[in-house]
Order: sequence, then C-alpha cells, then structure tokens
Amino acid sequence: KLTTDTYRKNDTCKKMIKKVAIENSAKTKVTIYPNPANEQIHIESSIPIEKLTICNLSGQMLVDRVPDNANTCTIFISAFAKGTYIVNLYTHLGVEKRKITVFK
Repeated sequence: KLTTDTYRKNDTCKKMIKKVAIENSAKTKVTIYPNPANEQIHIESSIPIEKLTICNLSGQMLVDRVPDNANTCTIFISAFAKGTYIVNLYTHLGVEKRKITVFK
C-alpha cells in the first residue's frame, strides 16, 4: 500500500504529492502484474474494486474506471510515458494505493 502526504482538491487526483512511502496492508490483498510494465497491467483484488484511477506523480488523472469484473481487470498502459504512476483502488474498506512503473 502506498501512503501519501497530499493536498486533495475536490476529491480528484489533482494533488501535490510530497512523499510516497510503501507500507504493508493487511486490509486487502492486491496484486498488480507485471510491474514494471510497458503494454498492460493486470489487477487482482481479494475484495471487490468499486472504482480505480491511475495518476502520474504530477497528480494528473490518466484512468478513471469502474471495472467490469469487480475483483480483476486489465488496464492498457502503452500510451503512458515512461515513469512512475499511482494506482488508486476504491473498495468498501477505503482506498488502496499502489505504485507501478512504466518502461519503454
């Protein structure tokens, strides 16, 4: 799980990310693979995902989606620039954050 010191404005992904730290989460088992990736990522969750977003480190939202299958989904990322992105998974327990890396 990623935690961020952020400034949220209007509950969007537009925020200033001051620090990103990785910590373990006992709430939800989430698997994102492959990571790093260049064409697509697969997301699997132990509890249903209600919505997911992907943001770059500048806070720009690139993906805002409700998955067709609540526990798994595939996101095509081939149009993303090389770099690090934050995946926000919204569940009934809250928001799980994960870091992915895109390479070219």
